[in-house]
Amino acid sequence: MRKVSLTKQKRNLWIAIAVILLAAIVISGTLFGVFYHRYGVRPTVTASAQNVILLIGDGMGPDHVKAASLQRDLSMESVKKTGFVTTRSLTPVGFTDSAAAATAMATGSKTYNGRISYYNGQNLQNLGEYVKELGLKFGVITTKSVTDATPAAFTSHSKSRDDDDAIARQQIFEADCDVLFGLGKEYYAPYADQIETESRAYITSYDELLKNKKDQVYATFDTDRIPSGGSFTLASLTDRALDMLSNEKGFFLMVEGAKIDSYSHDNDIDNMIEELIAFDNAVQVALTYAEANPNTTVIVTADHETGNLRLPKNPTPDDLQDKYFRRSYHSGRDVRYWIQGPGASEIPETIDNTDIYYIIRQLLTKNG
Repeated sequence: MRKVSLTKQKRNLWIAIAVILLAAIVISGTLFGVFYHRYGVRPTVTASAQNVILLIGDGMGPDHVKAASLQRDLSMESVKKTGFVTTRSLTPVGFTDSAAAATAMATGSKTYNGRISYYNGQNLQNLGEYVKELGLKFGVITTKSVTDATPAAFTSHSKSRDDDDAIARQQIFEADCDVLFGLGKEYYAPYADQIETESRAYITSYDELLKNKKDQVYATFDTDRIPSGGSFTLASLTDRALDMLSNEKGFFLMVEGAKIDSYSHDNDIDNMIEELIAFDNAVQVALTYAEANPNTTVIVTADHETGNLRLPKNPTPDDLQDKYFRRSYHSGRDVRYWIQGPGASEIPETIDNTDIYYIIRQLLTKNG
C-alpha cells in the first residue's frame, strides 16, 4: 500500500510541475510578445496617403478565406501584397477577444480582453480621435451594433465592452463621426432628438440614408440583420460612406464584417461563407474606389480567428462542412492581411495587430 501511495504522490507531483511549466510558458510568451511589440521595431512607412480604408473581417482566419474562395474568386485575394498578423492580447491565459484586438488596431497598444481603448485606468487615444485632430473626415460601418467591440474601439473608451449605453453616449456626444452606420437602434433611440442637429442626421432606414443631404449621418438601422444581398448591404453602405467622406483633405474609414465571427461561433460554415462574401463585396467597393483615387490605401485584415477552422489539404467544395470547425470560440492562429496603395511595399510579411495603427497613423500624418 505504501508503494502505491508513493507512486500516486510522484505522479501528482509531476502533473503539478507540468501544469506550472505550461502556465509559465504561456505567461512568458505573452509578456515576450507584448514587450517585443511595445518596444521592438515597428514598420516604417515613408509614403503618405490622403485616404485610408481599413476593412476588418471579424473572426476571419486563413481557412475561412480559403472556404469562401471555393465558392467564388475573392476580391481581397486579388491584392498582391499580403502577409500575416499576430493577435495576442495582455490576457495571459486563452486568446484575444474582439475588444482587445480592436483596441490594438485602433490605438497601437495592447490591453486586456474586454477593454475598449482603455488600459490601466487610462483612456487610449484611438484613430478616430487622432484623424479628427488632423482635420480629416472619419467613418465607421459595421454589420452588428455600432456599440459592439470593434466599432466601439475606434469611437469610444470603456473598461467593459458590455457597457453599451456609455459607449453609445460617447459616440453621440464626443466621437464626432462623419459617418456611423450599423445596428443598435435600442441604444440610440433614447437620444434621437439630441443626435439630430443642423449638420448631422439620425436615421433608421436605408431609404432615409439615400435621401440624406446632411454632412454627417448616424444610422442605426431598424433591422435584425444587414442583408448579404440586394440593394441594402455592407457593400452599398461602404459605397455611400465613401461618397460622403470624400474630400480634398482626406479621410479614414473602418468597415467591419461582424457576423463572420457570429456564424463561426455557431460552427455554421454556410452562413459564415455568405457573410464573408458579403464582406468581400465591400472590399471590392474599396478597391474600386482606390483605383479611381490612387492616393488611397486599402487594408484588409481580421481581428482574430474564430472556430479554429481546419479544412482538409487541397479542399474541394464538398469539404465545406461544419465538422471542420474545431471549437466554438477564438483561437490563437495568426490572421492574414492584404494592403494596396501607398505604403504597401514597405510592410513586412508578418506584423502585429498594433502595427496596423502605426501604419495608418504614419500614412495619414504626412497627409494631415
